[in-house]
Amino acid sequence: MENSSSIKSALIKYGIAVTVASAMVLLILWGRDYWSQTELVEQYRFLSDAFTFPGSVFILSGALVALANEGALDAVGYMVKRCIQMLNPFSKKEFQKYSDYVAGKKKIHGYSFLFFVGLFYLAIGIVFVILFYSVYSA
Repeated sequence: MENSSSIKSALIKYGIAVTVASAMVLLILWGRDYWSQTELVEQYRFLSDAFTFPGSVFILSGALVALANEGALDAVGYMVKRCIQMLNPFSKKEFQKYSDYVAGKKKIHGYSFLFFVGLFYLAIGIVFVILFYSVYSA
């Protein structure tokens, strides 16, 4: 039973990520007025841009989560939290040491789908870049 629920949650994660990335592709193509282009070179250029952007965003988001899990951003998070506590008159003025803040941090698990979806879209973008240069140089 546990295995089917983990497969279901993985499919939901991938489904949402692919839906968001596809929406990004369609928004970029719509913003560049892709459907009115008649030249094949311009179509390949727009498609390569449209697929490379969400691929890069997803890969970099996964890298950011990995860095946060390793503690690279703990100091920044602690400083922002302290500044908000100090500037907000309605917050609790309870002081928390940095070591307690780091010890209380929870790691994020199950974010590898960001890398895989990003790699998929980036690979499609690279294919369109290759097609662009093959048509452009001919």
